Amino acid sequence: MATTVNIEAKTDVGVVRDHNEDNFIASQSLLTDTEFSIPNRGQKIKLDKHGAVLVVADGMGGLNAGEVASEVAVDTVKREFLQNATQYSSNPNLAKTFIKETILKAHYAVVSHSQMNPDCAGMGTTLVIAWVIGLDLYVGWVGDSRCYVFNPKNRFFEPFTEDHSFVWQTLVKNGKISPEEARLHPESNIITQSIGDPANAPKPDTLDCPLQDGDRILVCSDGLNSMIPDEDIKEELNKSLSTSITCDSLIAKAKQAGGHDNITVLLLDIVNSVGVRSKTSSKKPTMKLPIWVYATGIGLVIIIAALLVFIKIETQNASTNSDNIVIQDTVRQKTRIVAEISKSEENDNLNQDSNSKNTTSREKNTTTTKVSKQDIDRPSLSIPEVKDDGKRNNSSSQSQILDNILNKEEKENQKNDLTTISKVNKSEIPSNPSINENQLINEIKKIKDKFNNNQELFNDLDKVEEHYSKGRIKDYSNARERLLNLEKAHNFISCLKNEKINANKNDKRKINRLIENLEDLRDKLIDPEENRSNNIFTRFININSKELCIKS
Repeated sequence: MATTVNIEAKTDVGVVRDHNEDNFIASQSLLTDTEFSIPNRGQKIKLDKHGAVLVVADGMGGLNAGEVASEVAVDTVKREFLQNATQYSSNPNLAKTFIKETILKAHYAVVSHSQMNPDCAGMGTTLVIAWVIGLDLYVGWVGDSRCYVFNPKNRFFEPFTEDHSFVWQTLVKNGKISPEEARLHPESNIITQSIGDPANAPKPDTLDCPLQDGDRILVCSDGLNSMIPDEDIKEELNKSLSTSITCDSLIAKAKQAGGHDNITVLLLDIVNSVGVRSKTSSKKPTMKLPIWVYATGIGLVIIIAALLVFIKIETQNASTNSDNIVIQDTVRQKTRIVAEISKSEENDNLNQDSNSKNTTSREKNTTTTKVSKQDIDRPSLSIPEVKDDGKRNNSSSQSQILDNILNKEEKENQKNDLTTISKVNKSEIPSNPSINENQLINEIKKIKDKFNNNQELFNDLDKVEEHYSKGRIKDYSNARERLLNLEKAHNFISCLKNEKINANKNDKRKINRLIENLEDLRDKLIDPEENRSNNIFTRFININSKELCIKS
């Protein structure tokens, strides 16, 4: 038996942008190339055993490069699904592996295209793939394009995917802010993974879940979810309007909210699934709890664990103190035994020569006093039991035994002290900062070698190196990133000044604004007090990538 679905796909340039860099696939069948097209509105489709696939790619890179990157990625996905997907659809356990491999092939295809076409250098794209086979959903993604799963019956709704963005990975996943706060965060557009970065191959994430009748699978670019909150998206999906009208309504809401980016919305509705069973064992995404619940639970577990550790340490300390008291009592008792032995031997020798007796007595008293004092000062000293086998050891023998014990204990303590001092000294030895400083100087030399005569750039680079060598910029990675961003800033400024020569009046005004902003950011990159200068610069480049000179 087949699963019956409705599929709709729509894209819009938005309100602000002048061209659309999104690309997508909405395929109702994987058997023929002609099926990789937008289905007729309102048409119910019976999926074959290979299922349907929804793909969204949100390009970036300025000029036409972003559009090219998303197109190359989508074409690669289309080719891979047409050629190889059918052998994986019969083995759902390998579906996620196939999706991950397809995403990586799309990445290398974009990298290869940009290397062969210098005009496309620096281009990239996000990519999300949702594959529905029967009543199973398999999803893989890189970047911040999303997949949602919603069912009007239980009304629970949140993103099925997790954005590969700086804000989501560092703040939302750690429970510091909510998804809605992340949407409004000033750095929400900084992504941590993308398709097409030649220096960093992406690490795609994959998920799967069972589906049921009434489920609505939404795949979209961030032009939708960055403009309207998840609650508004949920409200539109919950209206149970037709698939086509729901897509129109979502795009309209995003444009009303400002439409700052291109908007792409793909929607697949499960109409009915007679005789179809889910093959996955994963949990339904609607069973997931809000992230703050997980964060609160983890926090409570940490607090309880800390209390248990504290109680255990206090118990051990109390036990140690008790043991020390017992040891001290034992030492005192054994010292008294030694004193009594000495006294007894002293009485046995009363008939000996007076001078000898006095001398011997004096030695015994001195030895006993010495041992007693040292034993009291060393409460942890362990003195062996005095054996009484009918033969009394003489005073000098007892004294020698005790002195040997004391000397052995003293040597052991000295050894431990030396070991401790050695460890402390080793841990306090600072790493040699000159190694990183030499590496930084090499980086500066590499950059200077690229330019014949740009004294202004050279001065800026030298200032960063000076700040690092004098400890004003403490982190080597931060200093190195400042150097690379300074190179980019000077490149952009130089390129924009060249573009300004032949630009019209309106374009010159825009170029002047960009140059002023870049010069301000350049000053921030030099200033050691500006700790977030690298993040601010990267965000500015991402936001204005379409207006900047990509060739620089």
